[in-house]
Amino acid sequence: MNYYQQPYGQQPYGQNPYGQAPFGFPNDPKTYGYTDLLTHILLCMFTCGVWSFIWIYRTSKTLSNVYGMSRQEPVAQLLLCFFVPFYVIYWFYEQGRRAEVYARNAGLQEQCATMALVFGLLNSMLAFYLIQDVINRSAKAMAARAVRR
Repeated sequence: MNYYQQPYGQQPYGQNPYGQAPFGFPNDPKTYGYTDLLTHILLCMFTCGVWSFIWIYRTSKTLSNVYGMSRQEPVAQLLLCFFVPFYVIYWFYEQGRRAEVYARNAGLQEQCATMALVFGLLNSMLAFYLIQDVINRSAKAMAARAVRR
C-alpha cells in the first residue's frame, strides 16, 4: 500500500506534464514517417500523380539518414525520379533496401527490396503501398520504443 500522496498540482514521478515521451524522444509515429495507408492510396489515385512526387520526397527525406547507410538528398532523388527515365524503378529498390535497414533499426525483420523492385516494374502503386507499409510498422515500433525509455 502506497501512503505517499502527491502534492496538489504536481505530476507523478516519471511523467511528463506535456504528454511527450521522456528524454525528448517523440512518441508520435508521424515523426518517424508514418502515413495512413488508405489516405496514401487515395491521394495517389485522385491527385493525378502529384502526391506520388510529394511522397517520393517525403520518403527520401525519412529514409535519408538511416543508420548504417550513406546519406541521400531528397530533392536530388525527386528530380532524378522526375527527369531520368526508369530511375524510379531503381529508386523503389533502393528505398526498399533503406526501409529494410530502417525496420531493422526499429527492431523488426522486414524483407521488401526485391518485392518493391518487382512491384515497381509491374504496378508502382503496389510498390508505394509496400514501402509505406514497412515505414509505418517501423514508425510505430520506434514510437513505442520512445515511450518505454
